[in-house]
Amino acid sequence: MKLAELSLHNFRGIKDSVIVLDDYTLLVGPNNAGKSTVIDAIRAFYEKDKFTFKKDTDFPYLSPEDKESWIEITFSLSGDEYESLADEYRVEQNRLRVRKYFKSEDPKKSGCIFGYSISGLSGKQFYGEKNVQQGKFGDVIYIPAVSRVDDHTKLSGPSALRDLLSSVLEDVVQDSESFRGLSSAFEKFAGSVKEEKTKDDRSLAGFENEFSQLLESWGVSFGLQMKSPS
Repeated sequence: MKLAELSLHNFRGIKDSVIVLDDYTLLVGPNNAGKSTVIDAIRAFYEKDKFTFKKDTDFPYLSPEDKESWIEITFSLSGDEYESLADEYRVEQNRLRVRKYFKSEDPKKSGCIFGYSISGLSGKQFYGEKNVQQGKFGDVIYIPAVSRVDDHTKLSGPSALRDLLSSVLEDVVQDSESFRGLSSAFEKFAGSVKEEKTKDDRSLAGFENEFSQLLESWGVSFGLQMKSPS
């Protein structure tokens, strides 16, 4: 799934604009030309890192012709992604077009996403409730223009590098024979290591049994489990 085209309406300094995107797209322009506006509109669509539309700063200051603010995104889909769509959204081959209302005269539309069907923009939310929509449009990774390298290369917490690695590994692991072998070997290890004993006759299995005996009067038992990597 890739972003193929953006349409912005009444978002900050942009009244109406259509931007066609390639696999690699560079936004070039002087300060205050609207480069960050385009990027922030995409972020507001995904609400990544809790970035959302804010009426006081994101709706045009000068009186617009209407009271709506929205972004439309056309996605380029793979064959499998297209086939997984509901029939009503299969309007153009390997394409999906949706609109997210940041602000609308109808309060029920604000913050919601609607898909285009054969008859035009649908009046019902794309795949229903908002929590169902999440995950239907892939993910976005954002790196601020001013930031520390450490913030985006750490693996111990949220970072751009961790998100990129996760994105690649999730797809690779899904059909990986090597990973299935690793999981099988780990399960075998987890089952046998509990019985291994130290020179002074200590073991994980023995620890489990002794701890469970201490808890027996409360009707509670203790167990150790090692979860296979996922």
